[in-house]
Amino acid sequence: MLLKNGSVFLDKKFVPADLLVKDGKISAVWEYPEKTGRSYPAEEIIDCAGNMIWPGLFDLHTHGCLGYDFTKSSPDEILKMCLFYAAHGVTSVLATTMTNADAQYARAMGYIRQAMDMQKNGKDGSVGAGLRGIYMEGPFFSPAKKGAHDEKYLRPLSQSLIDEYQKLSNNAIRLLALDPSLPGAVEFIRDNIEKFTISIAHTDCDYETALAAANAGATHVTHLFNAMRPLLHRAPGVVGAAYTAGLNAEIICDGIHVHPAVIGLIFSAMPGHILLVSDSINPTGLSDGDYMAGGLSIKVKDHRAYLPDGTLAGSTITLFDAVKNAVDFHIPLETALYAATALPAKAVGLEGEVGSIACGMDADLLIVDGQLTLKKVMIGGKFLD
Repeated sequence: MLLKNGSVFLDKKFVPADLLVKDGKISAVWEYPEKTGRSYPAEEIIDCAGNMIWPGLFDLHTHGCLGYDFTKSSPDEILKMCLFYAAHGVTSVLATTMTNADAQYARAMGYIRQAMDMQKNGKDGSVGAGLRGIYMEGPFFSPAKKGAHDEKYLRPLSQSLIDEYQKLSNNAIRLLALDPSLPGAVEFIRDNIEKFTISIAHTDCDYETALAAANAGATHVTHLFNAMRPLLHRAPGVVGAAYTAGLNAEIICDGIHVHPAVIGLIFSAMPGHILLVSDSINPTGLSDGDYMAGGLSIKVKDHRAYLPDGTLAGSTITLFDAVKNAVDFHIPLETALYAATALPAKAVGLEGEVGSIACGMDADLLIVDGQLTLKKVMIGGKFLD
């Protein structure tokens, strides 16, 4: 299949280019084809004139949608979630769990692994967002900044528990969030940095503690500014440590969790290190109302999800919404798109497979018009119906 005449996002900029897709991969990229005058044989030609071609979006922090979530849903329900993500331009996800009982967590590891196997073996019979691994958000937090995590299931760091979950998931854990002020955190980080990316999260720690975690090998920050101390001029906290150490840091770009002015500021302060996430929870894609998420009561009203005490509880946006919001907040489209594609892939070691448009990469592509309307979604070389 040949995609012609599109404005293609290549290496952080848009370039006129034609793409050849074969056997689920991008097999050729021809930049500035109008200058060559060459034609390329293909069984099917898609004219993308007037449209952009983006890499598929990679949401590495999403808990759920459509009433389902990765902590409690069955493999079949997880695959339904993947169809929803794909329909909204998200072609890769990390299945993000929430703090829960050990037995439930263990069950989730098995269910996610089964869903991943079903995708790999083609048994789901559908084209949905690829499950690229697991993001463990919890249970290794302290109560002070627990956010929407159930306090009764928070626990100390445990290597044996992580080893058990890795075995149950067939080593699918790619990102693990922890509070670096927990006892043994530095040693735990050093012992695990070759196994998965480690993120600083849900912590009341100071700048020095966060920097020690970074020096030990943590490279990521979960939803920067949220569930942590604020940035102060004499006490910069996790935000300051992320800046100093050059960590990759997530932003929930819904205009609720972080003010648009601060989003612009942090993109300017940390270029190439801010990535967009949805942090979506199970009511995403549904109407306002009362729900349960992570074992806690959640109310959704006017796209805002919160606990009874007013604590924010994740978002109800998609990552495509986050990209459009970023542009509305005066972030250049190229910057926002890199933050939702290549950088998430790089953050978890998948930059050689997804997140960019280049020869040999998975043919996960979006056709988007100039008004940022999603026109078509391709996953593994196949367009969604």
